Amino acid sequence: MISRRNQDMLISVLDLEKVTVNDIMVPRNEIVGINVNDEWRSTIRQLTHSPHGRIVLYRDNLDDAIGMLRVREAYRLMTEKQEFTKENLLRAADEIYYVPEGTPLNVQLVKFQRNKEKVGIIVN
Repeated sequence: MISRRNQDMLISVLDLEKVTVNDIMVPRNEIVGINVNDEWRSTIRQLTHSPHGRIVLYRDNLDDAIGMLRVREAYRLMTEKQEFTKENLLRAADEIYYVPEGTPLNVQLVKFQRNKEKVGIIVN
């Protein structure tokens, strides 16, 4: 016999086919990013105060996203003896994984798993 809670969870999993990435995305105005053209002091402040594990790097506008930075990697660069510069920060950024708007969530979860990705930017 399935408990009511487990039954609800099972129904939710089955409903996953109806959910798209648009239903769970972070709205554009809430995306945390770093403008690489800002002054260096501002960039460091944003990195050291970020509550997120990954941050979008962009030039002047989120439409010009250039990479996805793992904050832990930025911390590693800060503690190494090499000079911590914008160039090193940009080299440390990962390529952005783009997700087509309207993709069913269950399909995208499988794609994330296959591509060993954890986050992406939805595009239309």
